[in-house]
Order: sequence, then C-alpha cells, then structure tokens
Amino acid sequence: MTRTTERRRGVAKPLQPTPKTVPAIPATSAHSIVPAGTGLLDIPAAAQLLNIPEGALRKSVSARRVPHTRLGKHVRFAPHHIEAIVAAGEQEIVAPPRTSSGTGRSRL
Repeated sequence: MTRTTERRRGVAKPLQPTPKTVPAIPATSAHSIVPAGTGLLDIPAAAQLLNIPEGALRKSVSARRVPHTRLGKHVRFAPHHIEAIVAAGEQEIVAPPRTSSGTGRSRL
C-alpha cells in the first residue's frame, strides 16, 4: 500500500515514487576494474582505484612509466590507461625449481 499524497501545512501534493533497487554500474568489459561511464580520473582517484599510494603513482607519471594524458599541467587517466597499468603489472606463474636429490643442496 502506498500513499499518493503528503500533507504538509494543509497542502496535499503527490509523493515521488522511490526506486526499490539501485542498478549496479556495469563494467566496460568482463574483466574491467573501471566502472562504465567513468570519465578521466585525476591522480588521487586513479591511485585509489588501483589501490596504490598516490605518491607512487605521481613518481611513475613523472618518470613516464605509466600511460596518462596531460591537459596542460593536469594529469588525467582514461579507463584504457588504468587497464594498461593493470595489464603491465601482471605476473606469470612460475613453477618452483626442481631439486635432483630432494635435499635442496648442490653437489659442488
């Protein structure tokens, strides 16, 4: 049961319907960490999204180790820049070295 009017100081006016669920923000791709509709991010927002210290990101930008866009003196990151930073940091799984005798010691 919903109310259609609200009484305030003797004046009745219709209530606005409230949404029952808030839709989730869809990602740009299946494995994306950047929400869809995200524009350019500044350094603090990008660092928070990447879960790294802001100073580390600033150093990487000044050394030109990460992709970014400069708008005058301002540094911004597009969603594809964030994806490239994450992809560049991925590490391959390496199997541990095998030992021949099982003791782990070399025979030298």
